[in-house]
Amino acid sequence: MTEWISKHIIAFLKAKNAIQQDEDVCVYGCDAVIYTLLSTLGLLLISLLCGMLSGGLLCVAIFYLNQSIGGGYHANTHLKCFFTMSLGLLFSFGIIHTIKNECILAIACIPALLILFLLPLVLHPLLHHLEIRRKKLERRSYIFSVIESTLCLLCLIFAPPTISAFINIAIILSAISRVTGYYIYRNSNE
Repeated sequence: MTEWISKHIIAFLKAKNAIQQDEDVCVYGCDAVIYTLLSTLGLLLISLLCGMLSGGLLCVAIFYLNQSIGGGYHANTHLKCFFTMSLGLLFSFGIIHTIKNECILAIACIPALLILFLLPLVLHPLLHHLEIRRKKLERRSYIFSVIESTLCLLCLIFAPPTISAFINIAIILSAISRVTGYYIYRNSNE
């Protein structure tokens, strides 16, 4: 559906001479933007319906940042991606209702932060062209891991328990995605 919309948008822009780049690349980029917007709105709607809009926003933002900066598992269709993200979000809401002590989540977040630091970059096989920038991308991921660790500590001390819990859960889900991507992509290259 989003690809169909993207093709029409790019065809319209091409007809108006608004873009001169390769049409397939433009359609791909447009499709990614439309999907990301619709997916994010869908995840926020789920959060709103569950009465946890601010927590959902935190989870989505932290997860997206980790995926963008260090990579991880990527579903092979938009629908599978949205389904996976929705399950992760609903899982985080369930954890918030189940675990009432934020210190437990903070302790569980420590190995997740370690994973994000030890696996700073997991590239999807289709992004092999980024391999030449690996060192720079890994350095950026290391810096973000330090920032996240600091954020976790500050939130544990100063933020309301629910905010701290959502941040910790988002980091745990990000680490799960990174490890999953690492094992899937590593085995696909062998």
